[in-house]
Amino acid sequence: MTSTGIQDGLDSPTPPTSDAPPAHQPLLAEAAAGITAMPAADEHWQQIYRQLHSYPELSHAEFDTARLVADELRAMPGWEVTEGVGGTGVVGVLGGGPGPVVWLRADMDALPVQEETGLDYASRTPGVMHACGHDVHVTALLGACARLAANRGLPGTVVAVFQPAEEVGAGAAGIIAEDAELLLSLRTFTTTSRETVLEGIRRMAGAEAESAGAHKDPIVEVYDSFPLTVNTEPDTTRLLGAFGANGFLTVPLPNPITGSEDFGAFATEAGCPSVFWHIGGFAPDRYTADDLSRMHQEMVLPAGTAANHSPRFAPDPDHALTPAINALVVAARGELGVH
Repeated sequence: MTSTGIQDGLDSPTPPTSDAPPAHQPLLAEAAAGITAMPAADEHWQQIYRQLHSYPELSHAEFDTARLVADELRAMPGWEVTEGVGGTGVVGVLGGGPGPVVWLRADMDALPVQEETGLDYASRTPGVMHACGHDVHVTALLGACARLAANRGLPGTVVAVFQPAEEVGAGAAGIIAEDAELLLSLRTFTTTSRETVLEGIRRMAGAEAESAGAHKDPIVEVYDSFPLTVNTEPDTTRLLGAFGANGFLTVPLPNPITGSEDFGAFATEAGCPSVFWHIGGFAPDRYTADDLSRMHQEMVLPAGTAANHSPRFAPDPDHALTPAINALVVAARGELGVH
């Protein structure tokens, strides 16, 4: 039995696929203009998205979000729902017969950001905002779950994971007393380079402590550590083909990015293949050809376009939700061998 972890992302970028130069970089997937073959996101999912955006919840406090997710899943035929997974997480299982196992994941938590978008469905929680697209992720996965539930007799099993607490913030701080603490955010592209940098930190901390006449050796503690997010082969190539066959414009990102993303923990712990992709937040015709070229080749956003984690980050749900839902459905059906 094979197990494939799959996730869509408006948020953070993806490290390369291995310590060696990756055959494929992370994916940016968005619906090509004028494509009508796949169903559009209906008004229900538009309403769910707006509700989630209006009532964001921080990491480990996604109680109302989890309740909404569980209620929506239970209203669909065939889904077995488990709540309280990893705290506030929700897991749904569809099928269970012989065949592949496909995991679809969406992260649920918001950021401690005061929203400044001016949207009529802007956050009603002061100082908290879905500034990284997790409201789109949750809505997209729910929409995909509904579509998959309508396909009775799927070969294999679909596992929908609604994950809490993806956003882990880290900063630098110093408290000068008898002890000193230095907090660092470390991001590397390979496990080898990570160990090299950690060894350098230990060596530098020891040298500083010795030069300051410290009475004890420094302690270097690694926490909130995520494994690499890996786009495995041939799974990535297979998924690229499926997206292209269903009318998606797929653009390989030219370089790996050091974004914070814990999706890699799923494939690492399960020992299964995984593919992580991004969904465009706006219609391509909003931008000039030069803007699109710079975004795809240099990964530079056009002037006036707010990036994720910005208080003005506001993807267009009329454009983003339909490809986000359809991409998850296409991926799951393809891995299950449903054509």
